[in-house]
Amino acid sequence: MNKEKFELKEEETSLPEVSLDIKDPIGDKNFMIKFEGKTEQECRTFNLAIRDVLRAENLSPFHQTGTTPFGENEPGYHAWEIWKDISKEAVERLLSKIKQRALEIWDEK
Repeated sequence: MNKEKFELKEEETSLPEVSLDIKDPIGDKNFMIKFEGKTEQECRTFNLAIRDVLRAENLSPFHQTGTTPFGENEPGYHAWEIWKDISKEAVERLLSKIKQRALEIWDEK
């Protein structure tokens, strides 16, 4: 798993509550896991957690960002498309793994 470190601001001592949502397939897009991040640290934590879990499940994740072309961890909209066949129920089961991984990453600070 990735050991990327980052510095927390003093007021960011515990993992923020972030809503992870599932976006249903539409057109040429498969299921996505999406969230809105308020800080760079929050976005980095959840991006790493989603990436780590989806890769561990061999689901070929693809990160899409609604910030800027180079806004990998900038605050704002982030979505991870799953490029493999998967049911919505299976994606739902992954959300708890992602939240657990996010907590591990946050605590590694």
